[in-house]
Amino acid sequence: MKRITALLLSLVMCLGLCTFTAGVAGAALANVAGSADYKGTEGDDNGTSGNYCDTPIGSWLSYHDGKLNDGVIPTADSETTKGQNVEIWNAAQAAGNNTVVFKFGEAIDVKQVNVYMNDRDNNENCGYPTKIEIYVGNSESMSSATLMGEATTTDTGYVRNYSVSGSITGSYVFIYFTVGAQWRITLSEVEIMAPSTASGATTLSAPVISGNLSRMETFEPPVISWKAVEGAVSYDAYIDGVLTTTGITGTSYVPDMDPRVDYGSNTSYTKVQIKAKGDGVNYADSALSSSYNFFYVEKPLDLRGNRVTSADVIIDPGHGGSQPGACNGTRQEKDDTLAMSLKLGEKLEKLGYTVAFCRIEDVDDGLMSRAAKANAGDFDMFICIHRNSYNSSANGVETLYETNDALDKAFAQAIQNKFVALGIFTDRGLKPRDNLVVTNNARDDLPTCLVELGFIDTVKDNTAFDTYFDEIALAMAEGCMTYQGKRFDTAGTLTADGVDYAYTGTTLNISASTADISFKLGNGYGISSITCTDGAGSYAPVYSKGGMADFVASASGSFTARAEAAVNGTVTTTLKFVNGFGAEKTIAVITSPAVKADPFTFAEGADKENVRVDSGKGYLSFGAGAMNADAVMALFADTDMSIAKPDGTAAKGLASTGCVISTTVNGVTSTLTLVVYGDIDGDGTTSTTDYLSLRGHLTGSTPIRGVGAAAADVSRDDDLSSADLLIFTLDIKG
Repeated sequence: MKRITALLLSLVMCLGLCTFTAGVAGAALANVAGSADYKGTEGDDNGTSGNYCDTPIGSWLSYHDGKLNDGVIPTADSETTKGQNVEIWNAAQAAGNNTVVFKFGEAIDVKQVNVYMNDRDNNENCGYPTKIEIYVGNSESMSSATLMGEATTTDTGYVRNYSVSGSITGSYVFIYFTVGAQWRITLSEVEIMAPSTASGATTLSAPVISGNLSRMETFEPPVISWKAVEGAVSYDAYIDGVLTTTGITGTSYVPDMDPRVDYGSNTSYTKVQIKAKGDGVNYADSALSSSYNFFYVEKPLDLRGNRVTSADVIIDPGHGGSQPGACNGTRQEKDDTLAMSLKLGEKLEKLGYTVAFCRIEDVDDGLMSRAAKANAGDFDMFICIHRNSYNSSANGVETLYETNDALDKAFAQAIQNKFVALGIFTDRGLKPRDNLVVTNNARDDLPTCLVELGFIDTVKDNTAFDTYFDEIALAMAEGCMTYQGKRFDTAGTLTADGVDYAYTGTTLNISASTADISFKLGNGYGISSITCTDGAGSYAPVYSKGGMADFVASASGSFTARAEAAVNGTVTTTLKFVNGFGAEKTIAVITSPAVKADPFTFAEGADKENVRVDSGKGYLSFGAGAMNADAVMALFADTDMSIAKPDGTAAKGLASTGCVISTTVNGVTSTLTLVVYGDIDGDGTTSTTDYLSLRGHLTGSTPIRGVGAAAADVSRDDDLSSADLLIFTLDIKG
């Protein structure tokens, strides 16, 4: 702020002098120092490096060449900023005189000269000159020049301005110092003001910015670069139409700004534009460049408050801070959404996912900033948590997605299906929306949905939300896994009636020999079905996730109860029976840790060299030739797999390009299309011939698109033979 104040003061002083200089009232003046060369002359000792007026002694330097810009005045902000904008430094010397001379290519009408010096007490500045005089002439000899006058001074407290006004024409301007002993002076800026001829000057071309001109989300202020404009002496930067930085001498700029947290803004992308600055004589300033558009946001947080830039899932707890959302008395949507989001994050982490949050506290977070956080990082799924409200006359759960976005719709459907299976809310289905700021501004390749977890203004939905809080969170976690085609692998042990039972996969088998018994499941969420068998037949007990699962065996004697776990997270299930006298006995307490698994997880010890699984795109790639179908399936931990040819028949021999490998877990079928690439024609290299040969086959015979290098059993006779090569050849000729 001090720097800005000093800058404004200096500009005001300059403008005032430009306007009221005697004899040129109303004339526009411009600083033409930038078009001159300069050097120090008498008694100079200016060091060997840095922004010095004369290095080496006696040489002419282009004014401001490689230095900072006019109008940027050092202030007393801090020691580290003082003197960084040094343009001319006259080192310590004995009492006497010192001169800095500016040389122009042609005579100019000098109306005013301003010399700025910053005031420092850190031994860099040991005083001010006793006197400064300004001379104007037509040669390098000051003795033949005309005295314009002795400078008057104005001191802002941080910057001292020496100023001389008049009207003398010449091509050389001399700044003549009278100095005392132990003098070391920093000339921060020099302005030489002359009547502006900008109206007849060449207008500079607008800078051309490289990079993103549409929109970009970022966790750091971006580096904005542009091509140098011929004739420009410097550049100015504008943020959202406001001049923020002047005198940039390079061709790049990093905005000095804080992350954006504008709540509810639909168009909060920061727009940076650059203007090329002319010398005011030969060149006039350019128009503003096209805008570089970005959204700079803080990195999202994990459950422990760490800033992260990537995670499997990013969660947006709706509203927050000054935006409570829907309310019902003291109950506010922002509190419900945050609590549920954190619980969902816990469930996902237990399942092996990494999780990020737009917020983990009750703070403001703009709608656009939420979308920007999701877009800026590396995330696989984006879920927004909300509660609904409608005059206390509606109820149920619904999931919203961007209209006509198939990716978002599939994700929303996976989540909504889990709510339906949970059976505690009225099913309001999927709702396409084209006016949701967060979901509709999320990038197209990021599956995004917004869930409305019941109506906050109805008792029914609030009771369900509170009673089944954990189950709701787990249902959303299951939806994420189902969308990705992931499964749960469970493992555990239990003891029933003194007998140890292994609990693996998704099945539990209990045998008991008690007359007239009834089994009950406590905390039965995660159990999808129960069946019982004895000598008289099979029994399917009534089961509801909302209560206990009860049944009574119709005959006494030995029987087996079989419980199948649905897709679930870590859950403790208590299996009990009640005998004919009403006594209840616990026979099994099961804690089954659930682990996220991919249906196409490689088996331990599998030879994975040159094999790649891309579940997102649905491809399984091999590095050379075709493989035996059994060998392909043996690569994976799940043996319940099959391979079909492109025509749908079983691939009992070769598994080559176009074949489909599939497996079904918990009722969900996952598939991969095989792509086998390599030396098709057997000449020892993978060449253009191989690529071209395959292209026609891939386009016409398989569902794969955009694959250019793969081998296939084109003739579909379970053999790579000359017949395939003939087809390849015909494809090339065709």
